[in-house]
Amino acid sequence: MKKTLLIFLCTLSPFFSHAEKPNILFIIVDDLNDWVSHLGGHPQLETPNIDRLADRGVTFTNAHTMAPQCNPARRAFWSGLPPFASGIYVNGDKNKPGMSEKSLFRYFRQNGYYVAGGGKIIGGEDLADSQDLFQPKGPRPKANLLLESGETAGQSWGILPESPSGYDAVEDEPTVRLMEDLLAEDLVAKHEKPFFLLAGLYKPHLPWFVPQRFYDLHPLKQVLLPEILDTDRDDLDPDAFCHLTRCNDNHTFDASDKAMREMVRAYLATASYTDFNIGRILNAFDQGPNSKRETIIILWSDHGYHLGEKQQAAKRTLWNESTRAPYIWVVPGVTRPGSVSHASVDYSNAYATVCDLAGLPTPVWVRNRKSMRPLLEDPKSNNWDAFAVSTYKPDNHTIVADGWRLIRYSVNAPKSWELYDEQADPQEWVNLLYGKLHTFEDLEYPEDPDLRKAAELNRKLQQYLDEMK
Repeated sequence: MKKTLLIFLCTLSPFFSHAEKPNILFIIVDDLNDWVSHLGGHPQLETPNIDRLADRGVTFTNAHTMAPQCNPARRAFWSGLPPFASGIYVNGDKNKPGMSEKSLFRYFRQNGYYVAGGGKIIGGEDLADSQDLFQPKGPRPKANLLLESGETAGQSWGILPESPSGYDAVEDEPTVRLMEDLLAEDLVAKHEKPFFLLAGLYKPHLPWFVPQRFYDLHPLKQVLLPEILDTDRDDLDPDAFCHLTRCNDNHTFDASDKAMREMVRAYLATASYTDFNIGRILNAFDQGPNSKRETIIILWSDHGYHLGEKQQAAKRTLWNESTRAPYIWVVPGVTRPGSVSHASVDYSNAYATVCDLAGLPTPVWVRNRKSMRPLLEDPKSNNWDAFAVSTYKPDNHTIVADGWRLIRYSVNAPKSWELYDEQADPQEWVNLLYGKLHTFEDLEYPEDPDLRKAAELNRKLQQYLDEMK
């Protein structure tokens, strides 16, 4: 009996001892949407290396960014503060005083970690004093290197030669080589401290310039286009819609068959290139001395990307294709290989979770967030209030919870709000509030089930906003 009790108690103890902190490897991808194969996305996009990482830990199939644009999304992730708490809503918003000091990687460096990174990690911040080593992303390819180039729906693309010069021309090559070099070393022994590595992959961000082999994977005539509803905007409030997106910009979207095929092909090719680079990083880790040490690996994309859905070819919206993104956690001794969580999550709890797993105290500015450890240990855990919130521009929010999405706009409210049944309508073609919600009083004593659901989600959203502020 005593022996059995001892074994049981051991299984409940933290996996990582305070004497030996876990190493941490972040792989951050820009503009990678849910077309990756492990999420069952585009039928012609195979991402075997991302799949292989997913096979090692937990895949979150319903994960959402805190902001659908690069700078606010990254600032929110690394600080743990969503846009409405930090005041950073769009790419043009400048960093607020003290925000840099809150960065997760800076906090870990202050707590005894060797921190090194490369590429696009966080927009506009000088990383020199927050990392031990930093390698910027490479320059954009020069025009004379391109075998073919084009402008598609406002999106620039090009095919680089299948040669060393073609690979060297892509912005991510310096970052991947840095990761290969670092992971070939025994970093823990060399620096006498655990490591915190950041691989910031710029692609599939525009421009879509990658070597020819990745375009060859996706022959133009065979490219399958996403299903698009011509009347998709008919049940949307035009003022709210145009407030968030560049809906009057004729260069944003070209729906001709040729333009669509070229655009989708270019994105697929660039996503395939990024999967190739993720494979290089994983190979370097697996074949290097650091694979023998306990290492947490986290992959996330800063947001999704529309490729025709909702007549959009960009991000910057509060619909699913813009907010949903790949999110994978591999935590030795905590996550089970190949497990899947369908819970709605956003990135606001990542900071607290990494601190928890590393045995570090949670800083005061994220003390109102909780660790995702229950979901990492048991992806079907009921010990988690599953919802996700994304924000773009002041007072515009979306909440995803229990298979529903509510979008609450600041302009022309409340008749501009949108409600989608994500299970019955995963493409978000039917706004269930259109023509039903006219004043806030309509939410107080609703007889309509859609209005009741909107009122319920609005209460949850407002409670979250109040807590986070």
